[in-house]
Amino acid sequence: MYELIAGAERIGSADLYAEYERQEQTPKVKPTRRLYLQRLEQYDLIEKHGDGWGTEYTVCRG
Repeated sequence: MYELIAGAERIGSADLYAEYERQEQTPKVKPTRRLYLQRLEQYDLIEKHGDGWGTEYTVCRG
């Protein structure tokens, strides 16, 4: 998921999930994906912008 966010620079949650499911042979279930995103955010690797359907993700710079 990090690579998808980094490749897009800024990506909405719906697009992120759709692209993830397209690329993965056996995608993880949604709760696991949310946990992955939370961990990436906790480790300051990504930033979450907004909530709900309007959520977007970017890679932390610097």
